Amino acid sequence: CFVCLSEKVAQTTAVEDRRTRKEMQDNFTKLADTCILIAGRSFDQGNWIRRGPKDVGGLIERSIVANASEVQSDAALNEKSDGASLPTEDSQRSISGLDLIDQINEFLGAKLLPNLRRFLADPDKVLALCNNMVYYIVAPSMKTKSRTLEVERPIMDIMTEMVKIPAALKAWRAPISEAFNDTRFFNATPASSTRWRPLLKTLMESDKTVMAELIGKITAAPSANIFANREYEMLLRSLNLRRLSFALFAGGRNQYLGQLPAIQEKLVDLLRSSTLAPVVLSEVYLCLRVLLCRLSPHNMNSFWPVILTEMFRVFEQCISSPPADGSEDLLVIVAACKFLDLVLVLQTEEFQVHQWMFVTDTVDAVYRPEAWIPESVMDQLAEIIVDLPDLREHHDHGDNAITGAALVSSVMERAGSGLANGSAASATVLRRPLLSSIRSIDSIKDLVPFFSHVSLFSYESVYSSAVTAVGSSTAGPGAVDGAVDWQAVEQGLLEEMFEGR
Repeated sequence: CFVCLSEKVAQTTAVEDRRTRKEMQDNFTKLADTCILIAGRSFDQGNWIRRGPKDVGGLIERSIVANASEVQSDAALNEKSDGASLPTEDSQRSISGLDLIDQINEFLGAKLLPNLRRFLADPDKVLALCNNMVYYIVAPSMKTKSRTLEVERPIMDIMTEMVKIPAALKAWRAPISEAFNDTRFFNATPASSTRWRPLLKTLMESDKTVMAELIGKITAAPSANIFANREYEMLLRSLNLRRLSFALFAGGRNQYLGQLPAIQEKLVDLLRSSTLAPVVLSEVYLCLRVLLCRLSPHNMNSFWPVILTEMFRVFEQCISSPPADGSEDLLVIVAACKFLDLVLVLQTEEFQVHQWMFVTDTVDAVYRPEAWIPESVMDQLAEIIVDLPDLREHHDHGDNAITGAALVSSVMERAGSGLANGSAASATVLRRPLLSSIRSIDSIKDLVPFFSHVSLFSYESVYSSAVTAVGSSTAGPGAVDGAVDWQAVEQGLLEEMFEGR
């Protein structure tokens, strides 16, 4: 009510009176602090400050179950039936209390913060109010004990509105940085990333040192301690690489051109390293895919010599000595295949000159001549890998059964049917990656459908895009290059970065 009253007063000449304005600001600050303190309370006063809303919800649910059992046991005794309603009333009060907290949080994010600069002209008062909001509401919600960093929508709304206030920079910078550096950050679902993207973009724009520190972490010198855990160091480096990938993904197009030389230096050193763990190298290819989507093609020119060399080396090594089933080297091969899959979709001019090394880009991809000898790397891999014996046990592999050969084959079938139907029925044929939904494989034979058909799909998708662009009256000079399903491309990157488990 006071916010509505303040909005009306702000639209009149009464706000020009210094005394009226001061009283309105003082009352607004007091009421806002009261709302923050109410939202910062728990039904267990001692542990509320460090307890998140999800933990409170679990506590309430357990109390309701306990109260319900007490009600059932008391209902068996007729003489105590009158007192059985008391626990139920307590649980109802707990539920209503939690609803009140949610309503206050929604009010803070939807009404109070958007109008904060209209009512409080003093930056110090704005900062003090935002500091209280972060300490009592935002910080506890991000310090839950769950395995995933899932923050409630009202809390994310509060942070989204707070980053729009210049005076609140010191209040929101710390919690966002801590959440981004939390090891559980990428365990969240891909849908939650849509709310983190603007927050992280604002953080990077407000503090240029954050990106510099993040770049420095990905090639930190290994510990000289003989008791150091090398596997943990590699996992930490891969996690820092994923943070860099998401930071680039959250930014705008060509936003980090100033940091591109430093990023290129670090990624090239990692690609050329002979002692790098496969889990780290796979994250390097993921970061390169993000760069393809966030940089103009000409800004990637200096990357291509190293990328082409290392990709060709990975595939040549796979031809000469295919990795064993369950090997960690399969991570690198899948990552390199996904990178190749993406550049074939984007069809950048810088790669088109060299794509003949990896796929057949002539009509031979569709109509194989007699006595045809494979020359591209993918066709050679298809010829060699298909003849390898399948040493896997034929039983259910749990999650791997979904991400193995069955999923690769189904993806290729859907892509083939999409091209066949799209050429005739669709007005616009959009190219999209084939392997975006693949997470892991059990054997190199799982990729045989991709090795065998990627040349055909690449040739037909480009041809279908060209026919559509020529046949469309609104097609411009860049219509063929623009026939990319960017939504599918970015969604595939998000699903790979955010595991959702």
